[in-house]
Amino acid sequence: MAAEKPPGMGSWRPEKRTVFTPDQQLNISGNQIGIKKSVKTTVDIFKSLADETRLRLLLLLQGRAELCVCDLMQALDMKQSTVSRHLAYLKKNGWLQDRRGGVWMYYSLKKDLSPMLQAELVLIISTLSNTKTCQTDQERLNSYIETKDTSSCT
Repeated sequence: MAAEKPPGMGSWRPEKRTVFTPDQQLNISGNQIGIKKSVKTTVDIFKSLADETRLRLLLLLQGRAELCVCDLMQALDMKQSTVSRHLAYLKKNGWLQDRRGGVWMYYSLKKDLSPMLQAELVLIISTLSNTKTCQTDQERLNSYIETKDTSSCT
């Protein structure tokens, strides 16, 4: 038994519509390119804050001139590869700047953070700096810096 067509539908077929790829949509209007780029940048910024390790790194770097990766490894009690990966992610998203000193990499908060990043950083600091985890990180870092061999990464 054939399925009945709804009354008045005749030989109904779905309407064919043109579907644009995201790149084609961007070419329609210059404004869409700016909006799309701005939204993507904002999403990337928030994604960069969606990880506990990256938040902890930002708090450790706040208020300091720069820290070597080995300092941050000790403070977080994590492997070099993990710390370096998170530092690279933060740098890519505009939070950090780096400097090579021989074989060592030094990181610091970017000097010219955008107003949005500055506001986010203030929020992060005010919200998380007094947590047990972040206080422990600071204590480990301070203890390590006081006792480390000055020739280890200078």
